[in-house]
Amino acid sequence: MIVKRNKMNEYIIKQFLNDEFPEYNASHNGEWYFSLENDEFYGGKILKYRNNMGHTIIHLDESNVEECANIIQDTLINLDSILQQEKSIDEYCSNNSWTYSGT
Repeated sequence: MIVKRNKMNEYIIKQFLNDEFPEYNASHNGEWYFSLENDEFYGGKILKYRNNMGHTIIHLDESNVEECANIIQDTLINLDSILQQEKSIDEYCSNNSWTYSGT
C-alpha cells in the first residue's frame, strides 16, 4: 500500500510541476496534512506539509519528487502523532503564561 501511495504522490507532484493544476490540498479525516502551492516568496512551487509546530516548506523541482512523495507519506502515517503533539504543545503554552505561543 505504501508503494502505491508513494507512486500516486509522485504522480500528483509531477502533474503540479507540469502546471496541470494550480495547487493541491490534501486532508485526512478532516485534518490538513499537505499542500502543493505556487508561492513566489519561496521561489516558485513548494510542498507545504504539517508538523507538530505548524508546517514545513520544501522547494519543489524534478530532482526531489521522490523525496517529497516519501515525506508526504510519512506525514500521513504520523498524522495522529503530529496532532497529539500539537495538542500537547498548545496545552503547555496555554498553561504557561511566560510562553508567547499560547492558543
